[in-house]
Amino acid sequence: MTRRRGTARNANSPAGCGAAPRPARWRRRAGPRPLALAIACAAVFAATSCGGRLPAPGDLVDRSPHHQVDLIFADLGGASLPEDAPREWDFEAPRNLRPCCAFGYDLRVRMGFLTVPGLRVGNLVEPDATGRHFYDPAPLSVETGGVLLNGESNGLVYTCRGGFIDVAHVRDYADWTVYLAGRIDALLDRGGVLELPDEGGRRYVYVVAPGAPLIEKVGRRELASTLAQWLAFRLSVWHEIATWYGWSSIDAFPEEASAFSPEDIYSNLIGIEIAGAILRGGSLVTRRQYNHNMTQAIGVVLDRLAALPASGAREAADAVDGTWWDSSRTLPDNHLVLRRNFDLGPLVLPWTAPSARGCRGAAEPVALVVRGSIEGTPISDLVRLDVRVAPEVAARMSLARAQPWASQDDFAEIAARARSEHETEQGPGADRPR
Repeated sequence: MTRRRGTARNANSPAGCGAAPRPARWRRRAGPRPLALAIACAAVFAATSCGGRLPAPGDLVDRSPHHQVDLIFADLGGASLPEDAPREWDFEAPRNLRPCCAFGYDLRVRMGFLTVPGLRVGNLVEPDATGRHFYDPAPLSVETGGVLLNGESNGLVYTCRGGFIDVAHVRDYADWTVYLAGRIDALLDRGGVLELPDEGGRRYVYVVAPGAPLIEKVGRRELASTLAQWLAFRLSVWHEIATWYGWSSIDAFPEEASAFSPEDIYSNLIGIEIAGAILRGGSLVTRRQYNHNMTQAIGVVLDRLAALPASGAREAADAVDGTWWDSSRTLPDNHLVLRRNFDLGPLVLPWTAPSARGCRGAAEPVALVVRGSIEGTPISDLVRLDVRVAPEVAARMSLARAQPWASQDDFAEIAARARSEHETEQGPGADRPR
């Protein structure tokens, strides 16, 4: 399946002039490119997944009680540029999911009915060795100065204040936030439609022009950043839903094992918050500069969340073996993950492992906030995500519609159904850490 480049269209384009079809429920109130990976890479890649109640469109969350969140993401943007500084926006829609991570460590891999001898997916990474960030990385990353081997090192890091953090998910949804901010900024004055690369269906983003008074009051940078963060979160929720109901990046390797994994949603929000801080800092001009800022920011945020070395992450994973995951299982066994996190906000709490020895005396866990409005205007009035669901996903999802659309308004209901299915299989409480 080939993903198409995201394209912007004027919201007023007639249906016959290339405009994306608009679902009937829309109101004015509002396959990745193929990668030649070896079996080991494919096995790890298949473990990629992100994930309850979605914040209602009118939810107002007062961020002031969560000053600790602001401290975690402070000063990540570099030197600030003027609001009207020219920008070289060279970000295209992300096409590649990073090859990481199912929950657990030293995971064995099964291809068909056979376990691959000698292959284990380590999954854990040292917090000070996550490597350089590359926007939407291919196996080789090209920057000024030549072709470089991709220097990212992705995996799970355990933090005392944020539980397990999937660094690949942090990077993926930071990239999406930055891409969306640039496209939304270009559409604030007239509105328009973005068609995103397929993922479990054809994805469309609708942007409604907010009007000059709101743009002037909030500022273009702040407005575009906030709307982009809100949309990136919805994209992460859809990814969880799509993988739960059978979509995978590699057809021969299911990804259900990592759908709604304990660390996914929180990790996605970490990336979304980092990107928002970089955007608001005003220094973002080129992809190269963004990569540099992200490389620095990931290390800073992990440190502020009190990250433990990989040995501490191993102890934390051992503490929840048999509760959150089953180390006797092999990828892509759907029973590898025993407990799944369907908590979609508006406050998202991390799942922390009991009795992590390295965390004694650490500050309390950090709750992240999913904003629902800006200056009293529901964000869902300004941007919207709708998916024309792929037939095979729609069939498993039991969408009984002639044209199977799923809008952001449906995501909470579908996620609740997935939660119920998981509890039916694993028992009551399988959606909670304790």
